[in-house]
Amino acid sequence: MTELPASWCATDVAAISGPLRYGYTASADINADGPKMLRISDIQDGQVQWANVPRCEIERAKLSNYLLSPGDIVFARTGGTVGKSFLIRDVPEDAVFASYLIQVSVEIGIDPRFPYWFFQSLNYWEQISLKKGGLQGNVNAKTLGSIAIPIPPLNEQRRIVEKIEAMFERIDKGVENLRAARTTLALYRQSLLKSAFDGRLTESWRAKNADKLEDPKTLLARIQKERDDRYKAALIDWQTAFTNWRDGGEKGKKPAKPKRPADVISSDAAHTKDLPALPMGWIYIKIGMLCEVVRGGSPRPAGDKRYYDGEIPFLKVADLTRPDGMYLYEHSYTIKEAGLKKTRQVMPDTLLISNSGATLGIPKICKIKATFNDGVAAFLGLSPEENAFHYWFWVRMTRNLRLLNQGAAQPNLNTGILAETQIPICSPAEQTEITCILDARLDAANKMEAEIDAALARADALRQSILKRAFAGDLVPQDSTDETAHTLLARIKAERAKAKKPLRKARCTS
Repeated sequence: MTELPASWCATDVAAISGPLRYGYTASADINADGPKMLRISDIQDGQVQWANVPRCEIERAKLSNYLLSPGDIVFARTGGTVGKSFLIRDVPEDAVFASYLIQVSVEIGIDPRFPYWFFQSLNYWEQISLKKGGLQGNVNAKTLGSIAIPIPPLNEQRRIVEKIEAMFERIDKGVENLRAARTTLALYRQSLLKSAFDGRLTESWRAKNADKLEDPKTLLARIQKERDDRYKAALIDWQTAFTNWRDGGEKGKKPAKPKRPADVISSDAAHTKDLPALPMGWIYIKIGMLCEVVRGGSPRPAGDKRYYDGEIPFLKVADLTRPDGMYLYEHSYTIKEAGLKKTRQVMPDTLLISNSGATLGIPKICKIKATFNDGVAAFLGLSPEENAFHYWFWVRMTRNLRLLNQGAAQPNLNTGILAETQIPICSPAEQTEITCILDARLDAANKMEAEIDAALARADALRQSILKRAFAGDLVPQDSTDETAHTLLARIKAERAKAKKPLRKARCTS
């Protein structure tokens, strides 16, 4: 701890608090007749939502051991919020606290707001994390009581708290504006993507480029020819690969013969009645009409050295969801040649999408030759020129995909759902224009969001700078007329000793 002003005193939490207590072990029950029972989930943004706090049953004789009072500080001693503290500013009726909380009730002469703000500082968190074993999964009362804390005179405590809260209020207003701006950016992205696929984004472009547009009949004929040409090329490649595989002793995975694509037809009004109307020349078409949607495979058992840890890239959902941006260049896992028979391999410039788990619906254009597991699907047969347009379409659809209820505990997208999805299609020139506009505008939005995040990080750093100054005695001036912290702590110690001293029995004079 840095050198403190002469009127301050370095001590520990146990010296300024009554006994540190663990909470009451009971089941919360909204129908119980006992007191309220505070849980971590009842505290939102530092405030207790008393209306939502359930009740519990407790023997009247035990109640006083667990009662909360205004000015108490409660700590989470386990779970995801371990080490965090919350100041109880009001208690509208009798309330106890759950067993995974620790109660700190400061002594008279200590403004409870002062240690509360100390518990938000890096000084406190560094001490907790320096305990044996790092940040503990369970912070106990002994650990908490041993935390070193600087104490100024009571009047200075109050001046410091008032200064902290006034400065934080100004910071909070700025943070509120930054978060509002980030929310506005998210809405802007949604609106931009929506306008891209209902034709509004390129409305003015179409007016100036009528010669580059196609009527629906020409559009369908072109799509059909492109699919047929790609199929013929894939068939030639397969025949060559199959011959090499057979002549090579049929080692490795047998090349899969490409499927002949179905004839391309646009979707009729019955299948698109709930979808936005499209501009002249645009059509809705099922994804499965444009490409083959396939799912990956996972060599089993997972981690088996016969299949894994080889030289062949093997993608999992995290490989798609971890990096930002449109493209995927890296992989975390590999398989061996033996694993190829149990999975699927794609060439560079293949569009993939995560199809399982909480992060389903994340698309990526894979830029490497790779295999992938059954948590990933691929769109085979799309040209590199089409990938970007389809990528942005699936970004637009991510939220919708996650809202689909398929009656399973684990969210999952089967390839049928993906293949049946209706996509709005326009001429190649307009698709290119759409992707160019989206790339530019969303890149600008991403940069703006990065600036907002940086500003939010600076706000957090500023808070910690203020707290550091506050608990070093540099935030407000000292007043020589204030009672010193040494005198204050000595009085607290004396009062404790007096309270513990047993009463003398009166001497009998008869």
